[in-house]
Amino acid sequence: MTTETKQLVKVRYFSETTKTLSPREYTYFTDEELTVGDVVIVPVKGTTGKAKVSATGVPESEIEKFRDAVKTIPAGSIVKPETVELPLMSAEGKNSVVIIEPVNNPQESALVNINPFGDAAVVSLVTEVNKLQEYAVNRVILNDDDVRLATDDLSTMATLKKTLAAKYREYSVPINNCLSTVRAAFDLVNKPLAEADSITRTKILSYRQEAERRRREAEEINRQKEELARREAALNEGVITVDTTPVDVPRAPATKIHTEVGSMGTMKVRKWVITDINLIPRQYMLVNESLVTQLVKKGIQEIPGIEIYEDEVLRVSAR
Repeated sequence: MTTETKQLVKVRYFSETTKTLSPREYTYFTDEELTVGDVVIVPVKGTTGKAKVSATGVPESEIEKFRDAVKTIPAGSIVKPETVELPLMSAEGKNSVVIIEPVNNPQESALVNINPFGDAAVVSLVTEVNKLQEYAVNRVILNDDDVRLATDDLSTMATLKKTLAAKYREYSVPINNCLSTVRAAFDLVNKPLAEADSITRTKILSYRQEAERRRREAEEINRQKEELARREAALNEGVITVDTTPVDVPRAPATKIHTEVGSMGTMKVRKWVITDINLIPRQYMLVNESLVTQLVKKGIQEIPGIEIYEDEVLRVSAR
């Protein structure tokens, strides 16, 4: 079957990591008849991956500019429905079910596109953006007719911004989905590790604080004994009857500990806490810019120490 007679279909790649379908559709020729919903193995950049057929009967006019680059799904690529059914969230956000095989390779990667400049649509957008930039640099506005021409360009720019934002989401959403899955997996390990670290540090610091408290209390007892003896001697012409035997002063906890696998030391860290906000000098105070902006937009007329004014900006709507 030649490419002239082959069926054209669109597919969404399936991520083994996130268990989701790619938001973007990819076009393929196929050597056998496929229907929407079929799960197939497709060629992807020197390897293969699972995908779900999302459209059939795709017109060849859609691939005119890159027909030679369109790959073919070989015959026999349909995944047989003899394994596990996993619920998936499709790009449209609707629950669906796709038949997939059990994962044999635990290190299998999700299919994500990280090369926007290999995308013909992105390259075309770059060309348009560069032209608009050149027009903007060379533009001279002297009358309303010039403004009308500039408005056309601004409207085109507004449309391009939306198109670029959609393209960005097309690339970033699958990557972010993968990143979220990876982050969640490592968070499961990091959370108990961080908890163990925090508990151990807290217990060491509590021990040091208690040891230091006991040491200072012993020193204070001995100081008070000496003071009482001096007062008694002054009162009884040098005669001392009170027990002046000092109590044992505990040794201060070590500031450094060395073991076969590591070491631990202490240091003093300067911190602060507000005791009276009215006494804080003005140079240390910050204006709540977010709150002020919100109040000004809502129409507040006056804020002491702040000038509220109106500035003219352009509002462009693309048709």
